Amino acid sequence: IVVPAKVSIETIYAQWEKAYGDAPFVKILPSGTFPEIKNVVGSNRIDFSAVYDKQTENLIITSVIDNLIKGASGQAVQIFNKKFAFPETMGLLSDCKDASTNIFLNYSTRIDYGFPIYNTSSSQFQRTL
Repeated sequence: IVVPAKVSIETIYAQWEKAYGDAPFVKILPSGTFPEIKNVVGSNRIDFSAVYDKQTENLIITSVIDNLIKGASGQAVQIFNKKFAFPETMGLLSDCKDASTNIFLNYSTRIDYGFPIYNTSSSQFQRTL
């Protein structure tokens, strides 16, 4: 994205840190570095950075996502987690060390969160939790 630089790049980065500094799926890269797809593949993360172009007096903002994970499916899981007061990262961190908090990636772990999950593979619905 190319936008006119109406404020300094330092101001932009300060605002980004304020808005996204604690966001689990956002990585703000230093100015002058560029995000690479290989660093987000298989994750729900966005990496982005900005650089000031003195010649055009524009900011050039670059970002990358893995749209198979950060796309609609990852967003749906993230929104579900937030709506039902689960940890925002549940089921979305591929490097999750505690399998008991990762019900979407570790199907052998069964935790009853108070809502039924049904197995629709048989002729009758069967509660699986």
